[in-house]
Amino acid sequence: MSGKRLDATNANGSVSSSSLIALYDGQCNLCLATMDKLRKLDSQEPVEWVSIQAYQRGEYRALPALTNVPAEQLLAQMHVIDSSGRLYSGSEGVMRLLRNVRSLRWIGAIGEWPGFRGISRLIYKLVARNRYRLFGKNDSCADGVCSLPQSKTKGGGTPS
Repeated sequence: MSGKRLDATNANGSVSSSSLIALYDGQCNLCLATMDKLRKLDSQEPVEWVSIQAYQRGEYRALPALTNVPAEQLLAQMHVIDSSGRLYSGSEGVMRLLRNVRSLRWIGAIGEWPGFRGISRLIYKLVARNRYRLFGKNDSCADGVCSLPQSKTKGGGTPS
């Protein structure tokens, strides 16, 4: 997550910059690792990474594309909003992000083909439903900010 607050919108309520907004589960180890890897790759458009938990706490402005998304659906999958305000959720969000990365664009394109679209949706749903069981839940790294473990002290109270 970049730490920048989301701000301006166009007259139609869409994002005013030419960037993508990606909402991810800030407690999911898989989501955190994926976000970290994608942030390091060469993207066509900049991506604003926002944890769903931070969004729900009101740390970012309301996003019109998410107005009618129930809380349980918001947490069930990732969401990507493009500069026109279009919402991509679940596997479609992943494919949108992949199409944005120059070296992975081909995977995002294949994932949109009719036969692959159904398969990618099924795989995404299975992984998303079981993400904590498969990859773990990281409460200490909520919002992509991890706290360092406390050092144990030896004898005189000095951290080791």
